Amino acid sequence: MYIGRVQLGNNVVIAILTKTGGVPAVPDNVPTVRIYAASTGTLVYTAKMPVADRYGATGMFLLPIFLNAAFSVGQYYATVGYQIQGTQVLEPYNFEIVPGGDVRGSVISMTWYDRPQAKFVVMETDSGRLEYGRNPRL
Repeated sequence: MYIGRVQLGNNVVIAILTKTGGVPAVPDNVPTVRIYAASTGTLVYTAKMPVADRYGATGMFLLPIFLNAAFSVGQYYATVGYQIQGTQVLEPYNFEIVPGGDVRGSVISMTWYDRPQAKFVVMETDSGRLEYGRNPRL
């Protein structure tokens, strides 16, 4: 499944609905996602997928992946593997990271902080980092 084109500092969301015979079902083991760089085949990221809604959506798993410095511009492919009723299942995904963005993430909140020695702008990024900048013209 093609996920799309994204920039560094954004999230790629991998979702899977585990099924048997076309009916959603709980797998024997937790689905595991593995992401590989398409150019080299190198394993870049691996994680187990958490359940999305334990009581509302049987077999629905969802994993948002923050594209940090471990990733670079280029094509990636991912596999999600799990076992259901003794049968091994492997689902393919792919996406592309395009130029732009920042591995620190996008600014999601910002505030002005005025001190006698300088004027600051304090920012929080979607990766959870707090950063500040100072400009004498602020």
